[in-house]
Amino acid sequence: MLRLLLAAGLATIATAGLAADYGCQRVKFKCSGFEPNWAFGPSGGGKIKFSDPENTGPVMIAACATQLSGNQTSITAGAPLGLSATVTHQSCLETNGTTTRPYSISISYTQGAVGGTPRQVSGTGCCRK
Repeated sequence: MLRLLLAAGLATIATAGLAADYGCQRVKFKCSGFEPNWAFGPSGGGKIKFSDPENTGPVMIAACATQLSGNQTSITAGAPLGLSATVTHQSCLETNGTTTRPYSISISYTQGAVGGTPRQVSGTGCCRK
């Protein structure tokens, strides 16, 4: 009986893990922001190329895009960035004051995660596909 319960529990955990992976898609957005200054875009193989001036160079990291309700997409990436962002399909004016993008983004990540002085920051920016 104990083996049966253990097997059922493991099957439930495996199914939950597959369901979580099923919603994960490749990031198709190119995004950037100022204050703090950062940028990322798709780099192939389910990764993004993320840069901020506090890093010694761009960080290539696996990232996940998940469609949320309405017109929003969640983007996450694990260590060392600990990136969490929400992209919303709404007009966004770039900091140059002349370029409008079709998406806005709210982001939180570890600035200077590679070769800098790591600290958690948050900000906003604009995106396009």
